[in-house]
Amino acid sequence: MQKKLIYYSILTSSVICCLVGAFLLTGSLDPQSQDHLLSGGGQRIARAGQSGLALAHHLPFTPTQKPLQLLPQPPVPISPFPTTLNEQVAVLQAKDRLFFSGNAKLPEVALTFDDGPNPPYTNQVLALLKHYGIPATFFCVGKQVAAYPDLVKQEAAAGYTIANHTWTHPMLTSLSTSDIRDELSMTSDIIQKTTGVRPIYFRPPYGAYNARVFTQLNQFGFTTFLWSDGSLDWTALRPAAISRQVLSHAANGAIILMHDGGGDRSRTIAALPSIIEGLQARHFRFVTLEQLVADAHMTPSV
Repeated sequence: MQKKLIYYSILTSSVICCLVGAFLLTGSLDPQSQDHLLSGGGQRIARAGQSGLALAHHLPFTPTQKPLQLLPQPPVPISPFPTTLNEQVAVLQAKDRLFFSGNAKLPEVALTFDDGPNPPYTNQVLALLKHYGIPATFFCVGKQVAAYPDLVKQEAAAGYTIANHTWTHPMLTSLSTSDIRDELSMTSDIIQKTTGVRPIYFRPPYGAYNARVFTQLNQFGFTTFLWSDGSLDWTALRPAAISRQVLSHAANGAIILMHDGGGDRSRTIAALPSIIEGLQARHFRFVTLEQLVADAHMTPSV
């Protein structure tokens, strides 16, 4: 008899948990009913879930563990969308769809690499990121993805974010609307074909944009990332100078621009360890762009 009572108690608790989860997820209860439902054992269930999310938020990225991947909502165009550039920038930033940097109150930085994949330099970047156990984002050129799909698969398998950087790396501001759309759609298609995930992040080549470009980016639902800390590794700077350039401009919320493609990136590879170690010495936390977006409006606890 005692065993039956224990069994029915466990079964009843399980059913209650399922019902609580179903009601809350579907939003079929009004707030007052939700508060009532979450009284007693329901509150313990909610607290357990919150504790698990808090733990996941602070999980360190190690070479054997993928970085925290926050799943953003499917992109939806902003409507109505302005037609003038200044208004577009204001609306996009207000909607967290355009970033030049992250939260200036948080000691976190995001490493980003443009123009790849590009062997052997992309391979070497991946090896260094794995060695130091830090996340990064790769803004990939579509034709390079088509040429070196296995490298992009490696990036995705390691948990790095793969983003759209157009098909041929053109100056978008000089293209027609139809050509802009081709550059965007072809690149998203090949990334999705290669990784199974359609990109929702974008960076315009050369950082060039105008009202026509933003109109198309909005129609695709992209979140656009520029940068606040350019490494200038595409110039003839030596590795030590590249490192100094990045570290001297590093600040809370910095989006750091580097390159794994577009030519010989041996100096970038040589500079990367000192950049990572220099930022770590200053107690910056490396985050994904997903995390940077999630933290955009966070106020640090005192």
